[in-house]
Amino acid sequence: MIRHTIFTCFFFASATILNAQPNAELPNNEFDNWSSLYNPDGWGTIESAFQSDFGITVKDTDDKKNGAASLKLITSELNGSKQYGLAAVGRTWYRTNPHGIRIQGIPYTSRPDTLWLLYKYTTPGSDTAAVQMGLYANPTGAQQEFSLQVIYAISPKTEWTLRPFKLSSKYSSTQTPDSIIFNLYSSYTNANRTIGSTLQVDGVYFNSPGNVTSIHDMDKAGADLKIYPNPANGKFISLKTEADLKGCQFEVHSISGKDVIRFKLDGSKRSFDISSLSSGPYLWLLVDKAGGIVNKGKLIKTN
Repeated sequence: MIRHTIFTCFFFASATILNAQPNAELPNNEFDNWSSLYNPDGWGTIESAFQSDFGITVKDTDDKKNGAASLKLITSELNGSKQYGLAAVGRTWYRTNPHGIRIQGIPYTSRPDTLWLLYKYTTPGSDTAAVQMGLYANPTGAQQEFSLQVIYAISPKTEWTLRPFKLSSKYSSTQTPDSIIFNLYSSYTNANRTIGSTLQVDGVYFNSPGNVTSIHDMDKAGADLKIYPNPANGKFISLKTEADLKGCQFEVHSISGKDVIRFKLDGSKRSFDISSLSSGPYLWLLVDKAGGIVNKGKLIKTN
């Protein structure tokens, strides 16, 4: 497991591995279970570090996409400072020497290709949220070796958005990790940190986005963009829409979440070769320039 200190910047610091059995998935990844008022089960927060309710972390049972609740992190004033909301897989606690909040991650041995985040984000200023992830191993017991260190900024989205973050090109080595840190922040930079910035999350998935993108759910969500023929029994499919698709990306995924085909849209090309696909059901995604999924649906390939 890893431990590191959060001050007012984002970084990976030295860590100590604790003995534990590895888990393949993040716990409580749709934030339905809350034994405490101020942190979801399996996750640490600013409040759980101090064992006090500051109103920074909120269980929202009204505004949610999945299950019983969603996680809401609100950048708030705390002791005269602008304090970002934090949710970190594992646990958090406060330490006086050195000063700061400490985070203990969890054992993890997978190397996912894609991170999917189901979220919405609002800010009264020019703030951005962030997701931070690190995978590492400590084979010698003296120095951890990171195979993945990423921080992705999250721009405002007023509606629930399912966004993929590609991890496959971010690995720095082929080693198998034994631990993960995974943190969500309601504010990303000190300069733009704004009281009232609110990050709401209702799903964290690796490789496949779970029930959110089941074929049943995607039928309605993809209604504005038509794929024809569908079912597709030939070599090509075409996109039919009045929207300007320039700069967007059209992706086809297997049901397991594997990225099968990806096309960059230039605004005029609307026909694509799918002859490499085997027969069966697939998920299609229309991804905007910022990486957000703006449309999704099902594609059936027949031979």
